[in-house]
Amino acid sequence: MKGISIVLVEDDIKFREAFVRIIGATTDLRLVGVAASGDEGLRLLAEQRPDVLLIDLGLPDRPGRDLISYAAQHLPDCDSMVITVFGDERHVIESIEAGATGYLLKDALPADFTEQIRQLHAGASPISPVIARQVLARSRRRGPLVPIRPKCIPCRSARRKFYLSPRRDSPTTRSRACCRYRPTR
Repeated sequence: MKGISIVLVEDDIKFREAFVRIIGATTDLRLVGVAASGDEGLRLLAEQRPDVLLIDLGLPDRPGRDLISYAAQHLPDCDSMVITVFGDERHVIESIEAGATGYLLKDALPADFTEQIRQLHAGASPISPVIARQVLARSRRRGPLVPIRPKCIPCRSARRKFYLSPRRDSPTTRSRACCRYRPTR
């Protein structure tokens, strides 16, 4: 059976049953695992290797971002969509930094929730409007992206290139300038 395979990790039984019902009503989305805890979710991720992870952040045994991070590191073809009540900047940024590619608030789920899953799998990043506004506001506070020239201390490589840094005062750590790049402070 083809379709987009999904693992759902949600501890709230009401939401979990609603998501199971919504996803089950489609023909192109396959729910291959449902977990109520982080440990159970990790086991399902390793066993099922889904296309999409739908994850709540407030799990009873571990933060949801642990599962997002696991998926990002071990399942490169798996997209993680946060579905949570936490809309504060800390949770949003931590989730995105862990590897989340979508972020929807439970109290503002779109009517076309299954379409959001399809779009996520197709390469989009569904984000609740209030979350998008927070991310944009944070980006404006941090300043514009500026080109920087990282310096390769060990070999002074001539292969240095310009890289974008989110802030003027912090060089990027993802440089391909040379094999022994060390950021200068």
